[in-house]
Amino acid sequence: MTMEQHLTKRHLLEALKEAATKYPDLNIGASHISLDKYEKRGIIPLGNKMSVGRNNWRVYSESDIKEIVARVIDYKRKQVK
Repeated sequence: MTMEQHLTKRHLLEALKEAATKYPDLNIGASHISLDKYEKRGIIPLGNKMSVGRNNWRVYSESDIKEIVARVIDYKRKQVK
């Protein structure tokens, strides 16, 4: 991955916020707490880690983010039924 392809949780949150406005009936959570819950339930894979100093950052590609958003939408659709 090149540096331009490194997307972080911030980018994932932005994509989930767009999905939340596109599908308001699904009540998609787009917060850091929601991301943690999705990770614990296995909806969001843990992703690649990139170590910068003392911090470990999770990085995603654009295709990873699209896949994650699709998985969250599918999960929420199953909850609504």
